[in-house]
Amino acid sequence: MPVWVPHRCPECNGSEPIDFSYPAGILKCRYCGINIEGYYKKTRTGTCRVCSSPLVLERDTESPEYKEVLSCPIHGISCGEKVVYEILNYGNIWTAYLSTGRDFVKTIMPITDLKFKDQSFLMDANGDGNADLFFQRGQQLYLYLNKNGIIQPLAVDSIFISEDTKITPANVCNYYCMSHFITVKMGEVKCYNFTKDCSKEYLLTTLIDSYGNRHTNRYEDMTSPYNNCYHPTTGTYFSYPYFLFIAPWKLLSASTVYTSDHKLYKQNNYSYYGAVMHHTGLGFSGFERVITRDELDRSSTTETHDPKLFGVTTRVDTPNKETVYSYSLGLFHKKKHNLWIISDEIHCDLLRQGKRHIPMAKIMPDYDKLIVCTSASKCFNMAGLMFAEILIRDETLKEWYIAYTNSYAMNVNPLAIAAHQAAYEKGGEWLDQMKTYLDGNFAFVKETLDRELPETHFVIPDATYLAWVDLSTYLADVEDIPDFFANKAGVLLEGGDALFVDNAQGYVRLNLAMPRTLIAEGLKRIVKAIKERI
Repeated sequence: MPVWVPHRCPECNGSEPIDFSYPAGILKCRYCGINIEGYYKKTRTGTCRVCSSPLVLERDTESPEYKEVLSCPIHGISCGEKVVYEILNYGNIWTAYLSTGRDFVKTIMPITDLKFKDQSFLMDANGDGNADLFFQRGQQLYLYLNKNGIIQPLAVDSIFISEDTKITPANVCNYYCMSHFITVKMGEVKCYNFTKDCSKEYLLTTLIDSYGNRHTNRYEDMTSPYNNCYHPTTGTYFSYPYFLFIAPWKLLSASTVYTSDHKLYKQNNYSYYGAVMHHTGLGFSGFERVITRDELDRSSTTETHDPKLFGVTTRVDTPNKETVYSYSLGLFHKKKHNLWIISDEIHCDLLRQGKRHIPMAKIMPDYDKLIVCTSASKCFNMAGLMFAEILIRDETLKEWYIAYTNSYAMNVNPLAIAAHQAAYEKGGEWLDQMKTYLDGNFAFVKETLDRELPETHFVIPDATYLAWVDLSTYLADVEDIPDFFANKAGVLLEGGDALFVDNAQGYVRLNLAMPRTLIAEGLKRIVKAIKERI
C-alpha cells in the first residue's frame, strides 16, 4: 500500500476508506467508490502520513510495469507498507500497547470489521486493573474483557444503546475501581457499569498462619454512603499538586484473629482520614490519619502521616504514650575517597520535551570538592563567543583559579556576556521550539533505522543533539568506519574504537542539530552504503 493512502476519503470523508475487494492496483473508497489513487495523482495534493511532506510522482523501480507512483521525498514508497497496513486492513487487526505498570507489552489481536459509524474505547469494566475493550456497532455495545494482558476475542456481554448517543468513559483504567461510562442523548445522561466486581477477587479475606491462627479481613468501599471507615477530610488544606480525593477503593475496615482452638485473640477496626493524591506523577500519597481501635481492650492508636513526605509516620498516639518523629529530606554522600568531582553539564538545556535536569550541585548540596561547568554555547549555538560558567565551591581553589586565568589574560569580552545574558533571559521560547524540532529529528532517525537497518541498536537519549548509534552488526569487520562512510557514502562521521571511549568499535555519532532534509539525505547515503556491502 503506498504512503499516500489517507485516513479519510477526500471525497466523502469516510474513515479508512480503502476497499480491498477491487482488483490489485485499483484503490477505491468503500463508501462512495471514488478512485483514490487517481484522485491524488490528478491533484498531487497528498501528504506523507509520517512527516507531512508534499508527495511527488516517482517511478517505482520495483514494480514490473515501472509505473509512476506518488512518493514521499523523505520516506519514499516503502514507508506506507509499514504505516498503512497496520492502520487499515479493514480495521480488524489491532495493535494494543498494554501497560504493566513499568512498561508496555505489544499485543496484536483481531477484533472485528469496522464500519463507517463503529466506535470503540478502552476502560476497566470489572475492576481487575486491566483495560477492557468496548465496541459499538449500530445500537449494540459489546464488551471484550482483558485477561492477563490479552483482549479476549469473544464478547462477554452486550447492551442496547439508542441511536445517535454519545458515549464517554468515566475513567480509562483506575486500579481497584469499578469504572463507569456515561451516555448522553438529547440532554438525557445515563451511567452504566459492569455488574461483576472482579476487584473483590484480589482481596485477602482469610488466611491461616503457621501456628494455626485464623485471620479474617473485612473491606468497605471508600465511596459507599454506608461505610464507617473513611472520612473524606480532616480540614487540612492542600495546595497544588496535592489534593484530597475519594475513589471506589476497597479499604480494610476490620480484622480478627482466632486461635487454633477458636478463641478470639484480636479484633481491630480501622478508620481513615483525608486521602491525599499527587496531581503530577507521584499518585496516591497516603492518608493524613489512620486510627486503629482494639475492640477487646477498648483502646485506640492514632497514626498521623505526612503525605508531602511520601506518607511517612510523623506521630503515634497510644493510651500510654505519645511519639513524635521528625525527618529531613536529603541525600547522603560517601566521602571515603575524598575525590574532586567535575560535572560537565554543558548539554543540560538540550533536554527532550518532558525530561528534567537535576544539577549535580543539588544532588550533592554539602560536598565541598564539587566543580560544575556549563554554558549557553551549545543550545544557543554561540561556541565562537568563548564563554562558560564554572562554579567552584572551595574558596581556596576558586581564588587560585581566578588568579591563574587572569595571569593569561583570559577575561571574557563584553559581547559574550551580553549574548549569554540575553539567551538566558529571553531565549526560552526559541529553546522550546528548538527542542521540539530536535525531538522530531531523533524520532525520524529512530524510525528510519528501525525500518531500513533493523539490526541497528539505537536509543533516543534524554538530552543533547547527538545520536550514539551501534552499527556493529553490519560493520563489525570494518576497521576504519569514518573512512568507510567518507569513501562509500560521501558522509563524514565520527566513529571507531578511538571515539571517546575504548570500546566504541562499530559505533558512530550523528549530529542531529540540522535541518531534517539534510539528515534524511545523510541517512539515505548511510543505508545505501551498508546495504551494498551486505
